[in-house]
Amino acid sequence: MPRSLTRRDFLWLTGACLAGWGGLAYIQHTGSVPSSAPEAEATPAPPWWPPPGPVSVAAPISTQGGRVLAIRGNDLIINSGNHEVALEVSSKTVNCDGSWVCEMRSVEVGDYVSVTGQVAGFDRFYVDNLWVNITNLLGEVIAVPDSPVPPFTLVMSDRYDDRRPESEKPHRVLIDPRTWWAPVLKGRFEAVGNEALPIVAGGFIGIVGRVEDGIVLAASIYDLRGKQ
Repeated sequence: MPRSLTRRDFLWLTGACLAGWGGLAYIQHTGSVPSSAPEAEATPAPPWWPPPGPVSVAAPISTQGGRVLAIRGNDLIINSGNHEVALEVSSKTVNCDGSWVCEMRSVEVGDYVSVTGQVAGFDRFYVDNLWVNITNLLGEVIAVPDSPVPPFTLVMSDRYDDRRPESEKPHRVLIDPRTWWAPVLKGRFEAVGNEALPIVAGGFIGIVGRVEDGIVLAASIYDLRGKQ
C-alpha cells in the first residue's frame, strides 16, 4: 500500500511544483527556455561597420574684404580686423563675375578687394570670386545725355552722400555696351548693347561697378523708377 507523505517529502514536492510553474511563466514571457549556462556577451561590430562611404562636406561660403597691403605670388595680403589675411587667388577665381569692368586690370597695392570663398585657416582664405574697388550707388540721376546710347557718362547722387565729403560727390558713371541692364519690371539682366536707355534726369537708378580714376565703371545698372 502506498506510504504516507512525510513532511520532508511534502516540502520537496511543493518546491518542485513552484519551480515548474516559474519555468513555465519564464517560457511564456520570453519565448525561450532558460539556460543554466552563463549568458554570452554580444559580439561587437567590427570597427569598419557600417562600411565607410564617400563623404562630401561642402565648406561654407564666407566673405572677406579689405585694402591690399602687399602682393606675394598668388596671395593678396589684406588687413582683416586686427590681423593680416592672405587671400589666395588661382586660375579658377572669377574676377568681378566676369564683368568687363575688370578686364585688362590686375589688382594693385592700395586697391580695396571684396571676395567670397572658403576660410583655410586663421590667416588664409581661398578666393572663388573677387571684386576690385567695388561700389554700389543708389540715387537720382542728375545729368544724362539727351540720347543715352552707350558708351556715355551720367552723373548721379547716392543715398549715402550726406556722409561723404564734397570732393567725392556727385558720382560720374560710365555706361558701356557691355554693362548689364535690368529694368525692375522685367527682373532680368541683359547687355545694354548700342540701344538708347530709358534713363532721364530725375530718374532713380542703382549702379554696381568699379571705381577707376574717379569714375564708376558700371558692371550693371538697375532702373528703379517708382522705387525711391
